[in-house]
Amino acid sequence: MPALHDLTALEQSAAIRSREISCRELTEHYLSRSEALGPQVGAFISLQSETALDQADVLDQQVADSADPARLGPLFGTVVPVKDLDLVAGAPCTFGSRAYQDFVAPMDASFVSRLKAAGAVITGKTNTPE
Repeated sequence: MPALHDLTALEQSAAIRSREISCRELTEHYLSRSEALGPQVGAFISLQSETALDQADVLDQQVADSADPARLGPLFGTVVPVKDLDLVAGAPCTFGSRAYQDFVAPMDASFVSRLKAAGAVITGKTNTPE
């Protein structure tokens, strides 16, 4: 199997649903890459590692409990960061501005709620210019 980050999102989800890899394994892979490359790339303003791993564990339990994991959906288990212009409940959201440096989102943006409902794991917030 190629490196996990070389697979498309659909291939990653299929591998999770077929139990070739776990959602936690994929999430840990992306969190590790994000931490390692973060200083060089500067893509993330915040990683939500603990929350992402908790989400992954819940999804892995759904795979384990499912009689037919193939029916869980095409995005199930994929890892998705969210731009710092959009709300993710409990995560910092600066909108790219120092004026919001202490703001923590009280709720999810509607598309974030839909991503989570589809089984996506939110790993953090990506940088944006003011």
